[in-house]
Amino acid sequence: MTGPRTELLLTGEELVTGKVVDSNGPFLAARLARMGLPCLRMTLVGDGGTEITAAAREALSRADLVIVSGGLGPTGDDVTRPALAEALQRPLTSPDPLPGHRPGTVPEGARQIDNPQGSAAGFWVDAGCVLVALPGVPWELEAMWPELESRIRSRFPDAVRFARTLRTVGRMEKELDGQVREALAGMYGVTWGVTANPLAVDLHLTANDAIALDEADARVRRAVGDAVYAEGDTSLAETVGILLRGKGWRVATAESCTGGGISAALTAVPGASDYVERAVVSYSNAAKVEALGVPEALIAEHGAVSEPVARAMAEGLLTRSHADITLSVTGIAGPTGGTAEKPVGTVFMAVAGPDGTFCRRFVHAGDRARFVVRTVNRGLDMLRHRITGGMASLERHFPPG
Repeated sequence: MTGPRTELLLTGEELVTGKVVDSNGPFLAARLARMGLPCLRMTLVGDGGTEITAAAREALSRADLVIVSGGLGPTGDDVTRPALAEALQRPLTSPDPLPGHRPGTVPEGARQIDNPQGSAAGFWVDAGCVLVALPGVPWELEAMWPELESRIRSRFPDAVRFARTLRTVGRMEKELDGQVREALAGMYGVTWGVTANPLAVDLHLTANDAIALDEADARVRRAVGDAVYAEGDTSLAETVGILLRGKGWRVATAESCTGGGISAALTAVPGASDYVERAVVSYSNAAKVEALGVPEALIAEHGAVSEPVARAMAEGLLTRSHADITLSVTGIAGPTGGTAEKPVGTVFMAVAGPDGTFCRRFVHAGDRARFVVRTVNRGLDMLRHRITGGMASLERHFPPG
């Protein structure tokens, strides 16, 4: 069986006018892909009932599973319910509301889907083709996914494959591609794909059964080693937090060119107060001197973007904080400020602990935003290796040059 053919219909005037960038489509597509159900088409449509009905009819004519987001709220412009009922050629009915939810109409024969984060329930209609309607508020939709996933698996048991995502950092997509291709050679029924981000690549594995998936997982891990930092949705910052908590360590950061990006990533994780001691955004030279104790003469001699200053930032923060390990970053984010010796994208990063300080120079290509993301990921990865393998691991994974 090759189905179900799956499509997404994302509604909202704010989406088609560009006022809001849709996040529900990528979220749903990624979750479906992990089940081995790739999305074949993703359609954006405004709030007009006629347009929603036409788009839904078109999707229902092609697909086995259509998921619609948006337009289930209480405002007058939310016309998704009657529009979908018309597309299904079913009358609207008023079922008993789920506990904690406000009353709402649904197409005849629909089953409601609980919304743990809001008052608008979704609904599921199985008319040969399954049509699902979810609210457009991202955190509500995401909270409803577990129940929806369970229903999809029950409805299409023969089509759903076993899937897993391995998250990697520090390797280029082309390098990983070759390693994974070789590792999985000859494995029948196993497929894989990648999602590339700056300095980070997610590997998506799918297989016909759990045993084959576990074997593929083991082969990939042997091939790429500790480039794999987690699986599923666990972020690199979460991984670092887990490692810090396991050691009983606290971390402090001193950031210049990233403007607090590393500390923001770390503290975005619930419970980060267990291991984040403090963060200093020492953007100016004066801040480096006053907050971190970097000697003015050192900056004058080597420049703020240099290995001696990066080392001094990390070591100064270590002596001024109650942290067990510190990370410093100083660089040139661009688009101006570069020189022949230190081009735009140059960054020095240092990790300091009781057993010494490690520092490396990198050049991160791309625009300012991409530079920051690359630098944040690199810094978190340096912390990961320092926690798990000490200075030896840093030397091995970040050689000079």
